[in-house]
Amino acid sequence: WRNGMVQLPDGYWAVPYQARSSLHTTPDQYKQDLFPEMQPVQNRWARWRPHRFCGVEAETEGRFTIPTVYRRENELRLNYRCAPGGWIQVELLRYIPTMQAVDANPLTDYSFEVCDRLVGDEEDRVVTWNGSSDISKVGEMTAIRVRMFQAKLFAYKV
Repeated sequence: WRNGMVQLPDGYWAVPYQARSSLHTTPDQYKQDLFPEMQPVQNRWARWRPHRFCGVEAETEGRFTIPTVYRRENELRLNYRCAPGGWIQVELLRYIPTMQAVDANPLTDYSFEVCDRLVGDEEDRVVTWNGSSDISKVGEMTAIRVRMFQAKLFAYKV
């Protein structure tokens, strides 16, 4: 389909495709013998929730750092899904750690220890630290370190 991904009226992202009950490369004279329960070709939609085309997943506990990004908002928003018992925490750093400073300290008031755990399944959740979401005082740029357990992070907005 040449139109690519579209947004459906219900908000989902989708790509149309044709469903066949046989391999499309099978010559017509063999299809009935190889696929006796063959159904007519059907047009369908492959659907995703918004901004959930791919993500970073931790089946157990894991962490990663998003390189230094320019801050355009005064809040950090995440699109994520946690398994039951799973969670996500975030800390902000001035710059991405380098090989010389792998364990760079987080910015004051934006560490894992004071981050309010994110749980559940949210498409647009504001991250908070001790109940506060305002990140305007971190400066123009920040790096984002994510720690999560049995969770998948799809997107962020900062």
